[in-house]
Amino acid sequence: MLKPIKYLLIFTILLLSNNSIASLITNGEFQNNINGWHTSGNVSVVSDNVVLKTDVGYSPFNTSILAQGDDGTFSFLEPITLTSDIKWLTFDIKVNVFDDFFESGLSTFDDVLRINLYDELDFTGASDLLFSSDNYSFLNTEWQTLQLDVGTLSGRSIALSFELFDENNQLDSIFELDNISFLGTAVSTPVSEPSTFLLLFMAIALIKNVKRSH
Repeated sequence: MLKPIKYLLIFTILLLSNNSIASLITNGEFQNNINGWHTSGNVSVVSDNVVLKTDVGYSPFNTSILAQGDDGTFSFLEPITLTSDIKWLTFDIKVNVFDDFFESGLSTFDDVLRINLYDELDFTGASDLLFSSDNYSFLNTEWQTLQLDVGTLSGRSIALSFELFDENNQLDSIFELDNISFLGTAVSTPVSEPSTFLLLFMAIALIKNVKRSH
């Protein structure tokens, strides 16, 4: 009986040590309110989740931003340095959409959340954009985990920015985020989607599988 427990303990220690680099992100679980993050627009913390909202009515400047590594001035006073073992940016996300009749509905586009990584070494003079994700709009009203492959950015000093853009489509969006971290291994086996290396796993399905196994 002792050997299985010993092996389980060793496996657990290895797993935790492999994911210890998650500390590159400060307060990624938002248990300390918004500390460690820079915000702009409609951003708040509710029940240890950060919430980005579009405002009622439409303005081309209606953008909600959550960032770490830079305060929006591109001075990079406290950049995030991606060590050689970093492979993935992972976070939990949930989306809700509601009517906004103060918007005219002239736009055919949806409100979108974009994840950007900006490079501290600004070669172009325009705050180098190292990485920009696909536009996320109507994902799921249940929690799910997204993973982005950032393995090619090893050694870079960056700023991480979640940017929610409003559209004039008579709809407003609420994006909830939690457990933002950089990891050395994917949460599950990587599966690429067209045009991105985006891994999409529904958290609720994982919970059901765990319950079935017990």
